[in-house]
Amino acid sequence: MLARAERGAAGRLAPGPPTAAAFAFDAEHRDQCGETGRASYLRSRSHLLGLSIPLEAATNKAALEGFQARGAAAPHTLPYLLV
Repeated sequence: MLARAERGAAGRLAPGPPTAAAFAFDAEHRDQCGETGRASYLRSRSHLLGLSIPLEAATNKAALEGFQARGAAAPHTLPYLLV
């Protein structure tokens, strides 16, 4: 969505870093070996932050359950679930 907005505004905005740069952040992922206990770290730059929210904490639980029911009825049209 940001890339599309930037293309649409090309030439109309003041020169500078792209809009998406304002939403970028560095993430670090830690993996630990179960046998040796050694850890490795992987750094990456991203614009998306995935959060695991338990269903009990959802403020739109009824809408989410309806979405899941529609997804179960037609799994070929909904390849993934957005929460």
